[in-house]
Formats: sequence, C-alpha cells, structure tokens
Amino acid sequence: MPGISREGFLNRQAILADVLVEAGVDAFIAEPSASSSYYANVSTSFELSERPFLIIIDKHGKFSYLAPKFELGRIGGLEMVFEEKTIIEWHEEESPYKALKRATGYEKIMLDEHVRYFIATGLESADIEVTAITNAVQSIRTVKSDGELAILRGINEFTVELVRSLQQNTKVGMTQGAIFTAATALFAKVGLEEDSWALVLLGPQASNPHGGSFGKVLERNEYVLIDIGSNLHGYGSDVTRTFLPAGSTPTKEQLDTWYTVYNAQSAAIKLTKVNETCSAVDAGTRKVCRIQSSPTIRKTN
Repeated sequence: MPGISREGFLNRQAILADVLVEAGVDAFIAEPSASSSYYANVSTSFELSERPFLIIIDKHGKFSYLAPKFELGRIGGLEMVFEEKTIIEWHEEESPYKALKRATGYEKIMLDEHVRYFIATGLESADIEVTAITNAVQSIRTVKSDGELAILRGINEFTVELVRSLQQNTKVGMTQGAIFTAATALFAKVGLEEDSWALVLLGPQASNPHGGSFGKVLERNEYVLIDIGSNLHGYGSDVTRTFLPAGSTPTKEQLDTWYTVYNAQSAAIKLTKVNETCSAVDAGTRKVCRIQSSPTIRKTN
C-alpha cells in the first residue's frame, strides 16, 4: 500500500494497541488480508495455504509474525512495515500454535474477522483463549484519514471520467466484449489494468445487474449498464453507470425511468448524514420511486 507512509502504518499499529488494552486481550492476530494490508502492508497477494502465516500486533504495539521455517526467506522479502519485529518460526513436525504459545505466553488473543476457522481451533488447542474482533477494532479501519479519503476520491473520480470517455466511444453494434475491452484498455493507459474489473450489460440485461448472458450486441436506443472499478494504493473504486451510446435519442419511457432513478438517488444524498442509518436512506429512495411512478414526473430540486 505505497500511498500510505511508514509513519502512517506505525500510527495505525499504535492505535490498535491502545484498543487491545481496553479490550483486555494480549494481541491481535490476522492472516494476509485487508486487515494485514491496513496495519502492516501484508496484502492478500501472499497466497494462503494450510500452513499458518500469522501477523501479530500485541497490546504494547510490538509487531511479530508466525511462519513456517522453510517459508522464512520468501516471507522475509515482503515489504512489511514495523518499528521492530520478532519472527516466530515453527517446524513441520510441531504445532505452530504451541510454538506461538511458547514464544509469547499469550493467554487471550483477538482474531481478525478474516482468519480461517481451523486457525482459531488450533490456537484454542494450545490453551490460548480466542475472542472475536470487536466493534472498537473494526472501527479503526472504518474511520478514514484525510490521506485515505484523498486516495478514495482520486480513484473514484478517475473511474467516473473513464466511464464518460467510454460512453463517447460506445456505438451501436458493439458487443459486450468489445465494450469491456475498451474499458480495461483505458485503465491500462494509466497503469491500473492489473486490478481493474468491469461488468457490462446491454438493453434488457441491465434490469438484472448481476445477471444476463455474455455476447449480446448493442442495439439502437438500448442502455448500457457498466459496473466498473480498479485499485489505487490498496483502495478501490466501484462505479455503476447506465448510459445510452453517443448520438442516441432516448425514448419518453427511458427518460421517465432515468429521472425517477435520478430523483431517488438525489433523495439518498440528502438523507445521508452522520448518525443516520442505511435503512433510513434506503427507505427514502424507495418512497421517491413509489411517488414518482407516474411517467409524467420530471426532475425535481
């Protein structure tokens, strides 16, 4: 996650340590996941196996990891971030969980939500009490810093502009595959193709966003629905847009539908406030859709 400074990672670890003290646990344990990427720059690109590789941050902010002995060279090459580290190695013929207990003396640990079940039971077999992740720990990742928000805005705003460019170059007669290829090519121009993805649906398919067959050809006055995103410094964009190809003339029914959705989404934006629930926002948008069922409704302020 190169967009975050070394100091940023260490600050996250310090914040986590304080919360662990309040929770009354000795340490927080994660496997390679979004959480390990957030706290120590250990991403999901490290493939999980039956041999535990565990990232550990204790209540004193100390960083360590548990790894099989024969994997130490590969794991040591990861660009992990820490002030100081302790390596806990385990041999093939022994229990990794007993090796962890022997090296640390931990009595009670908190497991990240992404940790696999067999690891939880293995830790318990070594007389280590296991507790689930708390809301207080989850909230550390939920609340974003100014730097994180800047990255999120950047990749999402770029993705929106990419869709606008794609719309100008989408023509009747193009296949879903051709539109998908054009989208990924735009990400490739800025070096973001590796983590990019896109779902393209045409015409009637667009009414079922995650369904529909592949291979359809875009016909005149048919909508294109695209669900698209990529990844920048570990933070992803996820943008969904529905548009007509450049030069198309929407029908009255299409305009009525478009404005109903527009007004529902505008209502959602107004309802989205601090301490408001998602269910209240959802209910507000659905209310607009019910009220505006008449085809004569147009954009409102």
